[in-house]
This record gives sequence, C-alpha cells and structure tokens, in this order.
Amino acid sequence: FDKRQSKLGASYAVMTREHMVPVHQKFAKYMSFWRSNNRLSKLMSAVLSQPPDLINMTNELANVTGKGIFDGHMETFSRMLTTHGDQAKDIISSLGTLGDGFNMSNFNRFDVGDNLNAKWNGLVQKGFDYTGMTALTDKMKGAFSYALNAHIGESFTKSFDDLPLGTKEVLRQYGNIDASRWEILKQTQTEKVGDEIHFNLDRIRDIPDIAFMGQMSEKVRLAKKDLPFKEWDAMFTREAKDLKKQLEVDMRTFFVEETRNAVLEPDVKTQRHATGGGLRAGTPVGEAMRMITQFKSFPMTYFNRTVKGQRWRGQGEQALGGGLAHHAAASILMGYVSMAAKDFVKGKAPRDVELKTIPAAIVQSGGLGIFGDLLFGEQNRMGGGMWETVLGPSAGTISKTVGIAAEAVQSGFSDDVEFDVGSDIISLIQSNTPFAGSAWYLKAPLDYAVWYHLREAASPGSIRRMERNVKKKQGQTYFYSPTQAVR
Repeated sequence: FDKRQSKLGASYAVMTREHMVPVHQKFAKYMSFWRSNNRLSKLMSAVLSQPPDLINMTNELANVTGKGIFDGHMETFSRMLTTHGDQAKDIISSLGTLGDGFNMSNFNRFDVGDNLNAKWNGLVQKGFDYTGMTALTDKMKGAFSYALNAHIGESFTKSFDDLPLGTKEVLRQYGNIDASRWEILKQTQTEKVGDEIHFNLDRIRDIPDIAFMGQMSEKVRLAKKDLPFKEWDAMFTREAKDLKKQLEVDMRTFFVEETRNAVLEPDVKTQRHATGGGLRAGTPVGEAMRMITQFKSFPMTYFNRTVKGQRWRGQGEQALGGGLAHHAAASILMGYVSMAAKDFVKGKAPRDVELKTIPAAIVQSGGLGIFGDLLFGEQNRMGGGMWETVLGPSAGTISKTVGIAAEAVQSGFSDDVEFDVGSDIISLIQSNTPFAGSAWYLKAPLDYAVWYHLREAASPGSIRRMERNVKKKQGQTYFYSPTQAVR
C-alpha cells in the first residue's frame, strides 16, 4: 500500500508540475542551464535517430487495424509520402495529436525538459525546427493519426463486436468506448476525403441529444416523471451537452495515446522515473537524478510502451513469435539506416553489413540511438563513453575533463607514448559548443573547415592517428581523408 501510495503521490507531483517548482532557485537554474547546453550541443542530430520510429508506426497500425505486417509497412511509407490537403489538415487538427494541450515539446522525446530557462529551451526548440526534427515528428504523428482516423471512420458501418480485436482493445483502454458508446459515436457525421471515410472530432457536438438517452444519469431519468417537460428538457439538454463533451475528450485521448504509442513520447510514468519519483528541482538528489537520466526519456518510454506493452505482438495465434521476429529484424534494419545516416554526415563511409555491426544497429533502434556512437563507436581513449551512457552527458563531460588532465600529467613523464592533449581539449570544447558539435548539416563542414585544423595545430599528427583508429576499430574510411584536409 505504501509503495502504491508513493507512486501515486509522485505521479501527482509530475502531473501538476509540482516537481518543477525549485527548492533552491539559483542552484536549480544553474543546473537547468547546464542541461540546456547539453541539449543544444548534443541533440541537434537527433533527427537521424528517428528512422526506427517507422517500425513503431507499422506495429501500431497492424495491431489496431488487424492488417498484416506487410500491409502495415506499405501504409506507413505511403502515408509518410502523402501531402495532406486543407480538409485532411482540419481533421488532423481536431484530433489533438499535434497540439500543445496534449503534446510534449519535441525535445522531451529524448529528454524530460526544464522550465527554468525559457530562453534556452526556446533555442533548443528552434534547433529542432532548423534541423528538421520538428517537421519529421509532426509528419509522423499526422500520418499515423490520420490513418487511424480513416480506420475508425470506415469502421462506423460495423457493430462493436465485429471490430478487429486490436481496435476494440485500444478503444476500451484509451477511449473508454464500449458497445453502447460506439453506437453513439457512429452517429458522428463523416466526410469523404479521396477514397477514405474520415470524421472530425468536433462533429461529435452535432450528434442528436436523443442519442445519449441511454447514457443519462438516474437523476435525469427519474426527473422526467416529476418535472414539467420544459424544465426536464433543459436538464436533459445540459446533460447531453456534458456527455458529448466527455465523448469528444475520450476520443481525443484515444487518438493522442495511440499516436504516442506509434511516435513515442514520454508519459507521466517516464517523467516520474526520470525525476527520481517526482523529486523537486533545486535539491541535490533531484538535480542528480535529472543529470543521470538526461537523454534517457526515449529509451525509458520505449521500454514502457513498446517492450513492456508488447506493441510488437500483432494479432493471431502466431502473433507473439512472428511479431517479435518482425520487430527485431525490422528494427535492426532501420537501426542500420540511422547509423549509416549519422556516419554519412560525419563524412564516413557506412559500416560493412556483418555480424559485428548488428549490436550497434540494435542499440540505434531500441531507444538508445543517442548513445549508439558512445557504446559501439568513437569512444575516446579515456573511455568516457560508458560514463556518459550510464550517468548522463554531464558525467561524461566531467569524466573526459578528468581524463584529459590525467593525460596531461602523464605526457610530462613519458616520451615514448603519443599524447594528444591539445587535440582532446579542442574536441571537448567542440562537443560542448551549442550547434557546433551536433547539428547534422554543420558537422562535416565545420569539422573539415575548422575543428580538424584546430586539433591538428594543437597536437600535430592527431588527425592522422584519429583516422587510423577509426579504420582499425570500426573498419571505416572517410569519403575525404581528414589527414589530407589538414595538410
């Protein structure tokens, strides 16, 4: 009981944003600034981690509609390539899947945000706008919710019992829709868009009041015998209006939550975990938890909704095995696509498709894409990658700083080992400079025009050694040799 009560209290603190009210204002503001700088310097290529989201969209469409995996893939990709007209945009807008009323800001997909540095958070959001993440995320949400709307609209010809199993499950779970409410919902006016039947949630308000007679409270039903018709009719109309509003809210919740399953966003549970159980900002433990869990909200959400929620199962007797096999294979494929895209913007040729590449592809696809390079890629000689993965990017920065200091001391006592202290300092500065270290379209141009030259000037021969290590450890080459660029 105490454990459940504790979880409930923590969830309430997150829902009411009480956990964001700082205990010590200056301390909380400083730590919030540090995390905002981490976002600006390390998350501006997050758009390249999004290809695996298409697998979640496919799984969710297959689950809800009862279609096969192949049909789910075809529908996902065709809708991603479809441009929505004004009529479709009005329908999507009515669903609430893109509105701030339900949505987290886009950077919350990877990191539970702060509210103490509005200007910096605004810069982060602009960064996602300029790097294409906002547009791609909104496109995926719109494509999925529009496909789901078409499925529900075209199902209005069926009884609740005749709906696909997945449709009934999610309608009950997120929309509190049973057979009686489904019959009411079916009276919503539909509209034809192309070859599909859709409906605007705002049209629920136009359902005739009489349709809600079976949903009326006992008070209204009993009052019909005792009150004059005019008074009872006014009472009936008020309650019908409330029932329509509740149905609209429930259906909007249905679309929002299903879209969150397809295009993952952190929910209250994830935020509770990311803040150590709703610990308030400005406390040592609360700030430590925020530092440790920074950039981990996406993998936590992936585990809670996709893995634990078994969104990959599919339907039918072979759903468990077949769904898992498909999810694993497709996720590895899209993880490799994500990894290749990240390599490309760094000026590297894609890694060879071989067994040792699979673990890195799995990491990229399973919600740990932000840390993929750290686990299987360019770890520095001090091994800072693992620290950053486990304890967060701030711990990674501290670990690298300590490692460079130790390397500087060692370099004074040994002439036999090549140390690149100056180059490592420049690399550390680059990785903590907003946009310069992570904006995908600036990565290669700035590397070749600025950063490689600075690193080579600080530690002659360091770029040649870097290129050699990439070839040795990852089996990769560059499209244009950095060594040639700095000559």
